[in-house]
Formats: sequence, C-alpha cells, structure tokens
Amino acid sequence: MEIVKVAVIGLGGVAQLVHLPNLVKIKFAQIQSVAEVKTSRLNTLADKFNI
Repeated sequence: MEIVKVAVIGLGGVAQLVHLPNLVKIKFAQIQSVAEVKTSRLNTLADKFNI
C-alpha cells in the first residue's frame, strides 16, 4: 500500500485529541508537516507525536 502524506494546519484541541493521535496509528499515513501560530504548542506537539 502506498504511503499517504498528510499535513495538519492548526494544532488546537481537535487536532490534539482526535487528528494527531489517530494519524500516528495509521500504518500507511505519514504526517509530513504541521502548522501552528503558537510556537510553544507546535514544538510540544511535534515532540509528543515525533513529527
């Protein structure tokens, strides 16, 4: 199966509680990039989800 590359724009509550946790579980999905205005939130979630 081909790898699907995904970008997530905005790392608010829904992204943190739904999108990111589920995307990392999908074997054929790869989080290619994320975008967030708040640098501290961006860095924290990038570390947490190994992005």
